[in-house]
Amino acid sequence: MIRRDNVGDLVCTTPLFAALVNSHNAAVLEGNRDLDAVYAYAKLKHRAPGESTFGIVLDRLRLFARLRRERFDHVVLAKGGFDRHGLARAAPGPQRGVAVHISAREPGRVWQTEKWLALIRRLDAGVMLLWSPGGGAMHVAAGLGLPVVALFENLPYKKRHWHPWQVPYEMVSPDTRDIADIPLERVVEAWRRLAKSL
Repeated sequence: MIRRDNVGDLVCTTPLFAALVNSHNAAVLEGNRDLDAVYAYAKLKHRAPGESTFGIVLDRLRLFARLRRERFDHVVLAKGGFDRHGLARAAPGPQRGVAVHISAREPGRVWQTEKWLALIRRLDAGVMLLWSPGGGAMHVAAGLGLPVVALFENLPYKKRHWHPWQVPYEMVSPDTRDIADIPLERVVEAWRRLAKSL
């Protein structure tokens, strides 16, 4: 759990938990039974008398290096909006990260929850789960130059005109027209082929 703001903001976050905080608000968490560990760093504006800027930056880099070595199952950015710095701290180190977009607008284009869960368990990667009722994640990913495994209806026109463009990709379709009929193994195999080619 990463919350980089002031005391009140951190207190509002405490029902979630397990935290990276700063030295200004770390005392709020002392004795909290929901936490196994608290990792605190000093902000330059909160440095104590006699503390050097260089020392604070060095301590922070050591802490971030230590966190990179930890094996966290999940990281939650407890922030109302986009947190660029928190995201940089939460991003996996050398392991490959995968965004899994699970929503679709039309009932015939929905892959079952059980299959998504089974797929996520099979991926050898950190997973970021995405959901948006409007869809479009595949096109956004391609626009960002990211490799894509895309689930498509078995419609030649759609596969020919709407596949990811100018990025490495694998397209997976069912034998029917219903995406729910795509077997899990077909998606796993597509992911492995794509990952191996990168």
